[in-house]
Amino acid sequence: MTGRQKGFSAALGKLRWNEPEPFRILEIGILRDDSIGSEESDGWSTKYWVDFCFSVTKNRRVVGIEISPGHIETCLRFFSDRKTDISCLDLYLGDAIEIIKTMSEISPTFKFDLVYLDGPSDPDYHLSLFSSPSFMKILRPSPVILIDDAGEKDQKIIEYIEKNNLGFKYEHISTSTKGMTIITQEK
Repeated sequence: MTGRQKGFSAALGKLRWNEPEPFRILEIGILRDDSIGSEESDGWSTKYWVDFCFSVTKNRRVVGIEISPGHIETCLRFFSDRKTDISCLDLYLGDAIEIIKTMSEISPTFKFDLVYLDGPSDPDYHLSLFSSPSFMKILRPSPVILIDDAGEKDQKIIEYIEKNNLGFKYEHISTSTKGMTIITQEK
């Protein structure tokens, strides 16, 4: 098992999801490189989440938010070239903070079990996303938040969690890149 697969498996192992509830994954930052073939290629996670959802339940959704139109085109071409069923995948183009705000207002009952923060490497952007009231509104009870390429971008979120006593706990998973951080809500 690769380092990234180890991180994904660890995050999924922390989920408290019960059928027949819909299973929903939100991915911020989607497939960017259609030369997927190794763990290190960009976008490997989008394929992983789609494959996982099909293996788990029929009542599932993967929602991807991407700011670059070219990345959405690459993602759609990748799945089309491989004749992959992406009926569980919804893609949104734009700023994740604004899209999540709109989601929380338009459909307040549509909530996510797992959030995968890949996207921009700007730690201030990830903190702005995590600390927005809309972000907390789209989470189911006992959510799992997985931050890829951990480092400075997860450190600011951890400091925010500790400073505001939000009832989340976290652990770092070593991978072959910068590692991952899993954030779960304490009960």
